[in-house]
Order: sequence, then C-alpha cells, then structure tokens
Amino acid sequence: LRCGLLGEHLRHSYSPEIHAMLGAYSYDLFEVPPEGLADFLHGAAWDGLNVTIPYKRAVVPFCTALSPMAEQTGSVNTLVRRADGTLYGANTDAGGFRLLLERGGGIAPGEKALVLGSGGASQTVQAVLRAQGAEVVVISRRGPVTYDMIEQHADARLVVYDQNVCLHVPGQSPLWFCPLYHGEEALSRGRAGQKDPPSRSVRRTVREGGECREPPGRGGGRLR
Repeated sequence: LRCGLLGEHLRHSYSPEIHAMLGAYSYDLFEVPPEGLADFLHGAAWDGLNVTIPYKRAVVPFCTALSPMAEQTGSVNTLVRRADGTLYGANTDAGGFRLLLERGGGIAPGEKALVLGSGGASQTVQAVLRAQGAEVVVISRRGPVTYDMIEQHADARLVVYDQNVCLHVPGQSPLWFCPLYHGEEALSRGRAGQKDPPSRSVRRTVREGGECREPPGRGGGRLR
C-alpha cells in the first residue's frame, strides 16, 4: 500500500514519522507544484493520499465520487484510488474538528464562532459549527468581514485559526488548543503556505485576559 501526503510545501510535516508508528505501509511526502497536480493525480505513484494546502478544493474535480461531507463542503483531505483507477474523495477533517470541539466543551446554538481564513479547512469548520447551531463569522483578507474588523467580534466564544483553536469563556482567559505553538507564537506562526496571517488586532483581541495555555488533561488538536 503506497500512501502519502499531497501538498505544495511539506518540509514542516511529521506525517511520515507518525504513519511509520501506525502501520506497515509506505508513507511519503509528495510536494507537487500547481501546474503538476493533474499529472500527479493521474499517475501511478500512490494508492491513498492525505491532502493539505493548497489542494483540498483543487482535487475535487478529479474525483469520480465524493463522501457526503466532501460534497457538502467542496473540500477533500483524503483520496483513494479505487480498483478501477477512479478517485474517491473524502473529508475526514469534519470528524476531527467535531471531536476537538467536543473536547473543548462544545458550542451552544446561537453562540458566536470566528473562523479566520476561507480555505478548504475553513469550509469544513464552518459546516461543523453551523450544524451545531453556532453563529459563524468568517474573517479573511478579501471577504465581507476583514481582519481590521476583528475587534467588533471580541464576544466570540470560539476562534478557529488554521491549526489552532481558541476557546473563550466569558470572564476567563482565552484557552489555546495547540500542540505545537502557544500564546503569541501560536498566532504569529502558521503552516507553510498560510495565506491569511492574523493581524495585530487579532493578536491583541484574543490575548486580552492574560495567559494563553492548553487546558489540563485535554490536549490539543489540529486540522492537517
């Protein structure tokens, strides 16, 4: 079984080491430029793929069939080459984010959630939050709500930024669920290819209240 991670810039990835501990199959990093995506997907170098930025939406047209969540969100993070050579696309980000949300205490219907960025993972996060009844506000550089407007939404219960999730409990400090970065570093760093870095106002808003930390006993989580 030949598996791997598909993306444009992957030097930061620990996926091969992780998968080496999970099973007896090969797992490689496939750094593919946008102009080479079609040839790679039609090639024979792989059986199954995880998909990361910037290709979660770009691979959809190459799929003969999609899972219900992938079809709903237009975002694929898992590809399988079937026996007839056609590609099946699935979205497992939704289940991962749903679990992360539950570990953080969830979100009640009507509570506000900010989603920073509008890429493929963002579409999935939005779908999960809306299914929970949350009021979802998407912050992006070019959308109707931009980073300059972030302070208008300081009452948000939840802030989702790339691989980081911030749970804001009224009257308490913000809690960052993040396995690699914490506090200021979690906000100032993103994975390679991050297109919507948070502005100073974002850092100031979510920092209010003091310490940023990981909740005891719960651990972090991330969407790949």
